[in-house]
Amino acid sequence: MTYRGVARLEPLAAGPGAPFYSQYSADGTKLTYTLVTSLDHLPQRLDIELAVELEPASIVRSLYSVTYRSWGEGTRIDAPTLTRR
Repeated sequence: MTYRGVARLEPLAAGPGAPFYSQYSADGTKLTYTLVTSLDHLPQRLDIELAVELEPASIVRSLYSVTYRSWGEGTRIDAPTLTRR
């Protein structure tokens, strides 16, 4: 499945991603993203584009891409055994 959208910078700059997003101005910056998931809804790829309008005729674009591998293929975790006293 592929999800595409636009996100506001204010909530991102106030959350755990603040060190990254706070360097961008909320005014004049547009964040778009594409998230690709597998059939079992695990992430496979995330693409982010930040477009910063410096002037009406000057836009700087920053592109970031993350690829997720081996999600859902981790170590098996067994439930603890309950003992009665």
